[in-house]
Amino acid sequence: HQECEAIVQSIIHIRTRWELSQPDSIPQHTKIRPKDVPGTLLNIALLNLGSSDPSLRSAAYNLLCALTCTFNLKIEGQLLETSGLCIPANNTLFIVSISKTLAANEPHLTLEFLEECISGFSKSSIELKHLCLEYMTPWLLNLVRFCKLTDDAKRQRVSAILDKLITMTINEKQMYPSIQAKIWGSLGQITDLLDVVLDSFIKTSATGGLGSIKAEVMADTAVALASGNVKLVSSKVIGRMCKIIDKTCLSPTPTLEQHLMWDDIAILARYMLMLSFNNSLDVAAHLPYLFHVVTLLVATGPLSLRASTHGLVINIIHSLCTCSQLNFSEETKQVLRLSLTEFSLPKFYLLFGISKVKSAAVIAFRSSYRDRSFSPGSYERETFALTSLETVTEALLEIMEACMRDIPTCKWLDQWTELAQKFAFQYNPSLQPRALVVFGCISKRVSHGQIKQIIRILSKGLESCLKGPDNYNSQVLIEATVIALTKLQPLLNKDSPMHKALFWVAMAVLQLDEVNLYSAGTALLEQNLHTLDSLRVFNDKSPEEVFMEIRNPLEEWHCKQMDHFVGLNFNSNFNFALVGHLLKGVLI
Repeated sequence: HQECEAIVQSIIHIRTRWELSQPDSIPQHTKIRPKDVPGTLLNIALLNLGSSDPSLRSAAYNLLCALTCTFNLKIEGQLLETSGLCIPANNTLFIVSISKTLAANEPHLTLEFLEECISGFSKSSIELKHLCLEYMTPWLLNLVRFCKLTDDAKRQRVSAILDKLITMTINEKQMYPSIQAKIWGSLGQITDLLDVVLDSFIKTSATGGLGSIKAEVMADTAVALASGNVKLVSSKVIGRMCKIIDKTCLSPTPTLEQHLMWDDIAILARYMLMLSFNNSLDVAAHLPYLFHVVTLLVATGPLSLRASTHGLVINIIHSLCTCSQLNFSEETKQVLRLSLTEFSLPKFYLLFGISKVKSAAVIAFRSSYRDRSFSPGSYERETFALTSLETVTEALLEIMEACMRDIPTCKWLDQWTELAQKFAFQYNPSLQPRALVVFGCISKRVSHGQIKQIIRILSKGLESCLKGPDNYNSQVLIEATVIALTKLQPLLNKDSPMHKALFWVAMAVLQLDEVNLYSAGTALLEQNLHTLDSLRVFNDKSPEEVFMEIRNPLEEWHCKQMDHFVGLNFNSNFNFALVGHLLKGVLI
């Protein structure tokens, strides 16, 4: 304390000799830049005003007075330098009020002041750390002014300060709750700074890697960030996730985990899980986007991430039940409660690729760096069938439709359908098949042109299937198009010529003799016959007459060639050929 007091007194004594206009007079070995002096000394004064030593408190007060006088700081006459002043130890409110006044009146000191606060934070006692958080918080609001400048150096200093605050958050375990509340709760309220903050978060998370302490602390900190502005932070995080997923279409890969942006996607998925509790994802505004992301990520990635996706769905439904913005009827609430129970059943654990775990919540948060459940090469992948996605999508659709019945002007389903359609008609082996299935399940109307687009996609899948033995993705794409056609045919206009043509699409799939495609092919065939029967197509003509009549425009030569190849000729005996293809499914 005596050394500190002597230093403070020395600073006061030399203040009159300090000339800002003569920077050359400053010793060359000093680490303090002349323009940083006010901010640096201001932190020294405020921090030592909280000292347990009365003499040091007095000296710090006089230093504050000297700084105000020397640098013309606008403190509005609150200070007067004097000797023998008795300053109580409990003067936190005074310190914070001075800091607030200076933050408002002298914003140009912000960068150097915050840099000095962070620099000395780790060396201070617990009591002084709490004080430091109190008086540095008002200055955080000024950071945004430096981001708007054209000065790149200033913007880089802001990013550096955010990085230092992140490091402080990770390292200061005892101060963790206070830092979350004071620092990140305040920064979350600054609209124009959020993109910069999230950039720093994601960069830090990516540096540590999925499941690392850095990544998990940042995901946890996102909750504190959202506490100040739930709507804004949730829209930023969800918006970033959707943009990154969109970008995977620019350089498609066979699976999402193989994409260069996979780490960012997985990290943001963890952020979304953390924010999903207590409606920090603002489900009322973002439900279509949340369901869209869930359907694209379900059963994807390492075990902990698959459990995280399951936990995200549970938390979304829970938020719908407890959200004060939405007033649901008792019937709707009952549907939501039943859905919560249903998604926790072993059946849904299997659909989400976590059938071998006892508790999804435990696995989702088993995320320390010692745990291997996040490691890409350490988990056993459970096979994911598109029929599983179909079941999950239909369960989510039931939830959305139940909620929409109580919100007359709600456009949730239209938004979700638009998102699914965009991915369904865009080449991306890892996501297009999923989007096709979702589009088929949730669409309430379909055009002749959309059905033609899906058939073109089926045609491309068949072409890819012939290129080599490694045709798994092509088979998945074919299966997805067939599932989509099965779901969409009942929505087609009754006069559409596609109704009869889809019979031959179904037969073509069965003629491929692929075990994995047989179930989808027979489902399309069954749906086609039911639909045509409901349209009374078979009232005047037999099925053979109806279908052979439509076969001629469908390149009869190619059809005959296929009949010859598989050994079942529809021209010779329609019924025998049809039954033959159906019985093949039993044998293969």
